[in-house]
Amino acid sequence: MKGIKYLAFFIIGSYCIGSSFVPAPSKFKGDCKTIVDSANAFLQTSESAINFRPTKVDKERNFDLDKWLQKLTFIESRCLLEKESVPLKSIGFVYAASNYSDSLLKYYSHFLNDTTSVQIISSDGKESQTMKLGMLLSAIMEQTKSNNESFARQSEIEKKVSTFIVSYSTYSASYIPHSFPEFSVGSENSRIDYFKISHDYELRNNEGDNIRLVSVFVFDKNLKLHVIEKDSTKFISAYPSKIGGWIKEFGRPLTRIDSVTLRLR
Repeated sequence: MKGIKYLAFFIIGSYCIGSSFVPAPSKFKGDCKTIVDSANAFLQTSESAINFRPTKVDKERNFDLDKWLQKLTFIESRCLLEKESVPLKSIGFVYAASNYSDSLLKYYSHFLNDTTSVQIISSDGKESQTMKLGMLLSAIMEQTKSNNESFARQSEIEKKVSTFIVSYSTYSASYIPHSFPEFSVGSENSRIDYFKISHDYELRNNEGDNIRLVSVFVFDKNLKLHVIEKDSTKFISAYPSKIGGWIKEFGRPLTRIDSVTLRLR
């Protein structure tokens, strides 16, 4: 079961690659043919899929299609859910599970008992273990619920970022927040392990210059700050924490208690 949970997390990460889910529009965006064609294009450009080997990997196009599919209403999702194709109905299930779980369970709970054998196939032909479709979709539903609960913490994390900057910068009065353009939830072992958020803001550095920059802040599941880096980061955890560069450029002198709190040593 642990392997299936990992694959569920992997599929959600592959199919819903945006920083957060986009609210669905109220108007129908096209006929079922348009939706099915877009889903097929999404499959072709993905790095992996359920019972389907992608052959035209294109991350940029795949990202655009992902955003479009995230906006499907539940009625639109049924264009995929009603298909006989396992790859297409699975895509419909993943996106509907995020925004319409109650309706999905009302009309398609039988999917969770589907005994069709499936596997994840990557573009290079590698195949995962075989499993029952219903077991995989049940794990996807469980993981999606957990992810949605985590995304609901975004406003809390935004406040922690701003509080950190005001608390530890030398010139806190110069701080001007502009936006938090990206937010994501990640994992290394099928559990929610970290939150990554980027922040666009202005702040005076320790040389007295006002700078506008984008920093990436990484928090663990307990909302302890691990990393601050410019623009992007590959780090998801660190001890001691990797925030010394920010402190050196913008931070006030730290007390011993500050250093312990920030886990600098």
